[in-house]
Amino acid sequence: MRNRRLWLGLLAVLALVATSCGSSSSSSNKTPTTKVAKVGGSVVAVGPDAQSLDPLKVINSATQGADVLNAVYDVLYTLTPNTSAFNPRIAVSFTSTDGLTWTLTLKDGVKFSDGTPLDADAVKFNWDRNKTNTKSTSFGQLMNVESFTVTSPTVLTVKLKTVNRQFVQVIPVVNLGWIASPTAIKAQGDTYGADAKAVGAGPFTVKSRTPATETVLVRNATYWQTGLPKLDQITMKAVVDAQAATDSVISGQAQLYTFGLGESLKQATDAGLQSQVWNELQGATSMLFNQNKPPFDNVKARQAVTLALDIPQMIDVVTMNGETAATSMFQQNSPFYDAKYNFPKSDPVQAQKLFDELAAANGGQPLSFVMAVSTNTANKARVTQLQTQLSKYKNVKAELKVIDGPQYGTALFAGDFNMALYAIASPDPEPQFAQLSSTYYVKIADMKSAAGDAALLAGVQATDTAARKVAYGNLQQALLDSWAEIWMYRNITRAIFSKNTTGLVTYGQGSHLFDSYGLTE
Repeated sequence: MRNRRLWLGLLAVLALVATSCGSSSSSSNKTPTTKVAKVGGSVVAVGPDAQSLDPLKVINSATQGADVLNAVYDVLYTLTPNTSAFNPRIAVSFTSTDGLTWTLTLKDGVKFSDGTPLDADAVKFNWDRNKTNTKSTSFGQLMNVESFTVTSPTVLTVKLKTVNRQFVQVIPVVNLGWIASPTAIKAQGDTYGADAKAVGAGPFTVKSRTPATETVLVRNATYWQTGLPKLDQITMKAVVDAQAATDSVISGQAQLYTFGLGESLKQATDAGLQSQVWNELQGATSMLFNQNKPPFDNVKARQAVTLALDIPQMIDVVTMNGETAATSMFQQNSPFYDAKYNFPKSDPVQAQKLFDELAAANGGQPLSFVMAVSTNTANKARVTQLQTQLSKYKNVKAELKVIDGPQYGTALFAGDFNMALYAIASPDPEPQFAQLSSTYYVKIADMKSAAGDAALLAGVQATDTAARKVAYGNLQQALLDSWAEIWMYRNITRAIFSKNTTGLVTYGQGSHLFDSYGLTE
């Protein structure tokens, strides 16, 4: 059971790796037009399908099919990136005075489409289910929760085991913002979410569903926001091929496509379509060193490889659209950014010197290791380019190991790698940066740094932004000192959509809200 729990805790991270791409200089959380959508009409959206309509089993990212769940369930609240301003929806507030006891207050009168009240009891039922079910994609984020207590029909009290003044950041990033009808879950049991019987309080209800093919959503006549949704129907078609999905929007067969890789963006904008880039995640996709076994239990080996690689050159070779490397743990628009913690630049001369020293200390044998990557085409191309760069040095030998998607996470969990492509990214350091700690329940990205552990703890316990900046400055210094991984490029979500649509709103890790989305003509 513990192995299952740890593996499920990896899913959100591996989802980011599977769709990750370099950063872009522009971002937006809504469509660039100021037009207001008319009432009525239907659209077709293409992209990845959710593996289930059960929130418990789904990662909250559009590139993992989360959009269909946003349409069915809505979300409790969202947070504005960088400022963390609270944007109420079904929940009107989620506050704490001490970081130990949190109070969630709900909007009164909201009901699920089956008539069940969406009250504090309903939220408790859903959150208890995630806390106790090892299949939940948010199981790890709830390990610090002591209890959920209903104190009134609209108020739920959350008691944590240890202080976390940033717990508000967790809910909209993972699956906890989606609340399903307890009545429907109890009636359907373990089969809930497998078909069209999923019940939420979102702007749409499920008319029909064929998993991995198509989900048809229709207007929820009892939706809690008056005058919404705008659309009568959304048909979400599962299209995994990026070119086929892009072509369908360009041709007008579909109106919306959400994706992680940047190649489709240029084609769409050249064709006159609208586009949106959600570049609001801190952190990045990285090449992670396994410090638990040779050769990267030696800091000199980690330093040598880091200085040998030219990440901007890799991005120039294998990506389009002027994407740039991650130069720091935080983006420049983050309140925690400080240029003095920028990552070291490539230094071929020093790298070769270190490779030579390592070989001399190892009887003349070169530094040899394996770089692991999943079968994702774009990611494989990036790691292959890194291998090509290393081939130009003496006294180093890097092999490439391509692992099938489902087995990739298993290999990382088992520590069966020397270097591996990984991702740590979220709008705020909490909750994803916790993976860098030695106390995190999944031991993959642990920096093995006492200073780093202390900084992460200080970051979630700090009472203001200034104190958090100090804490995360210490975290960045610990990362630089440990040479634990090579942070390469940002994780972003892109969307392309037809000229006659508007109102698409993005939040969290790049999933979309559909209540105001619709046609302009």
